[in-house]
Amino acid sequence: MPATQPRISTGHPLAETLIKFWDEGRFGTSLEEACRYSNISQESLFEEFGSEDALRAAVLELYRTSVFMGLSEILLAEKNFEEVLRTYLTALIQHGDQTCGCLLAEYRLIQQSLGHTSRESVSQFTDSLRSLYKAWLSRAQVAGDIRDDIDLETAIEHLDAQIMIASIKARRGMAKEQIRRNVELSLWALRPHLSL
Repeated sequence: MPATQPRISTGHPLAETLIKFWDEGRFGTSLEEACRYSNISQESLFEEFGSEDALRAAVLELYRTSVFMGLSEILLAEKNFEEVLRTYLTALIQHGDQTCGCLLAEYRLIQQSLGHTSRESVSQFTDSLRSLYKAWLSRAQVAGDIRDDIDLETAIEHLDAQIMIASIKARRGMAKEQIRRNVELSLWALRPHLSL
């Protein structure tokens, strides 16, 4: 991330609220709701961060460092493809008894309508995520866990799309077992007879 990346200190009242909500699996919390809960006006935050665009970028960076780093460790685990996928998908779509999803997936959906700073943050975060996918899929191909006759970039594109869809479906409240079955079926292209 560039040195100019907007950041929210973890001690900031908004950060404390967002992290609390995220720890509870409430990833769909709007900035407006978080501001109300924290007793902070959105206008004062826009002034503090310079713009709504910079504030959105700062929230995404907070999510990356406080939530997503744990998910990325799953992708780096030296385990077979199916085991990593099962663990990653569960962590991504489920929090306790509720489905949750991923804030990055939501930002990617609206990326073109975001301001320049937050659009750049989404692009950089997505590039980092796809690098993790590349390392994971490359290990899986070498180990014979997934088909080796599929171009790695095509495999990354397919996996990324399926995980993003799963995350969005989770955020919209689809049952986790249905999401799991959908991912299982869609990723048979990489690993026939995948069982999650």
